[in-house]
Amino acid sequence: EQLRILEVQLRAIDEAVVTVRKNTWEGSPGPSCFAVFENQVAASTAAQCVISRATNRVYRAFPAPGPDDVNWQTLLNKTEDNRVNAMMAWPFILTLIFFPTGMFATIVTSVCQVQSDSSTADITGFLDWYCSDDAKVYAGLISGVLPPVLLTLWEVFVISFYMLYLVQKQNAHASLSATDRRFLRFYWIWSLINVLIGGIFGGAFSLFQTTFTANVTFADVQTNFGRVLPLSSNFFLLFIVFRAIYLPVQRLLLPHPGAICMAADIFWCQRRGKCARTPRDKTLLYSPRAVRMGREIGVFMLVMLLGLTFVCVAPLIPLAAVVFFISNFIIWRYHVLYVYERGYESNGAVWFTITQLVILSLLISQTFVSCVLFSKEAYIQGAVLYATVPYYLFHYYGILRRKYGGASCWSVPLSEAMAAPPTDFGGEIYTHAALRPAAEGWYPDIGKVWRGYPGVTAKNNSRSRGDSRGFIHLLFKSRTKYGKGA
Repeated sequence: EQLRILEVQLRAIDEAVVTVRKNTWEGSPGPSCFAVFENQVAASTAAQCVISRATNRVYRAFPAPGPDDVNWQTLLNKTEDNRVNAMMAWPFILTLIFFPTGMFATIVTSVCQVQSDSSTADITGFLDWYCSDDAKVYAGLISGVLPPVLLTLWEVFVISFYMLYLVQKQNAHASLSATDRRFLRFYWIWSLINVLIGGIFGGAFSLFQTTFTANVTFADVQTNFGRVLPLSSNFFLLFIVFRAIYLPVQRLLLPHPGAICMAADIFWCQRRGKCARTPRDKTLLYSPRAVRMGREIGVFMLVMLLGLTFVCVAPLIPLAAVVFFISNFIIWRYHVLYVYERGYESNGAVWFTITQLVILSLLISQTFVSCVLFSKEAYIQGAVLYATVPYYLFHYYGILRRKYGGASCWSVPLSEAMAAPPTDFGGEIYTHAALRPAAEGWYPDIGKVWRGYPGVTAKNNSRSRGDSRGFIHLLFKSRTKYGKGA
């Protein structure tokens, strides 16, 4: 009897979904639309022209993302709503970036140095034993293993998930690839502030106690950074070794949380009969995950930043970074081919973002090398680095930006547009998944970039109509007070 009741309820839900889908198609258009041009010449002309009335801000033109790269959560909301969401998410993003987890994780390595200071003699009996010769082995294990493990756990379960959710909540971009690149920039900033600078502070906390006083100068800060940079290298060496040896092996055995969910399901559900999985539940739990490129590239950029910073101070760290890149290349190549699925195709748009972060990493590396030279009283050499390296990096970045960073990297030249043959396509490719006839009741489309990580993207069917006849070159978003249109 209970089974029949549930079947009736399920059929009612399926009918309600079909009714909502029909009402959405027949209702008013959504806040955004896809614009299709008659030929390549018209599209290229519009892409290279400013469409304006009085303020030049009525419309903005974007290159169209691919059908698998559309960020529907941004397009289904009005611009004003997206701005409110962005403002509400900013405080939480800044909190995650500036919360000093790196310093808290690495301060374990300098707790005995703080204890030996007479100004901090009020400590517990445990610290007295911990810093004694009797506990030298335990202190070495704790200070060597605990900091990289704590920082890795924070990065995996907090930064990689919650900051990703917050970036998507901002609804700043119409494509999933651009949203991923936005997260990559935030991840790099977190790596610089929390991992690099926070790790340096925590690894030599006692030396920084007398640095930030009322009479401190910028030269004093640079000199102290140069003195403590070699002292904090042990933590960064262990951190990279942990990621170069242990984590690749773990990811080879457990590539994504779906493997853990399946093992728990076999033990708890199938063996003991404690739960019943519907097809939708199994799809959410066991479906292949997509490679979160923003996070994965961010990890590589983090290790590269650490290797470049300590290349002249601790030569073992660059060697450990090389081992990290070799081991992770083998594991992630296997995962990309056989484990994960492709979330979107952006035609290499992330390359320019990686280039920007590499140049910034080189600039940070030069700054810390100059600090080390100043601490060794090599003022001329440090000043020469300041005078030459930033100029060369920014000059080279300007060349790359003019060639690859502007509209010239995606606009089609008019000569090529004139020779391009006409093309046609069906509007179904730009139709929201929930509005497709084959999506009977539900559809396992969980955000693509973060497929298999539920809750990142919202699918609001009642607002997802728009004009889904597709577009091939431009997406226009109106900035008038009445909303958006084409």
